[in-house]
Amino acid sequence: MFIIGEIGIPKDEYWNLTPAETVAIVKGYVHRNDKRSSDFRMLYALYYNSNSEESKRKSPEKLWPLSIDEKEIEISEEDMYERNKRIEQFFKN
Repeated sequence: MFIIGEIGIPKDEYWNLTPAETVAIVKGYVHRNDKRSSDFRMLYALYYNSNSEESKRKSPEKLWPLSIDEKEIEISEEDMYERNKRIEQFFKN
């Protein structure tokens, strides 16, 4: 029970959570851990790059990708419209 042991949600409270609340709690936990990991990533990149030839240096994001890194998402207007329609239908049902 990851959410009870690692995150620290009391057992009684866990059983009263909705699936959406559970997902939100887990995503928040992962986000906080990635934020903390980004500090170590910067130190690692500094160490790595200071001991590498200039041509072999890499950005922190290339050395240690995290879920909080901004990613370029390319989506067409048509795909966005279809996605929004599916979301709308989901919440109507």
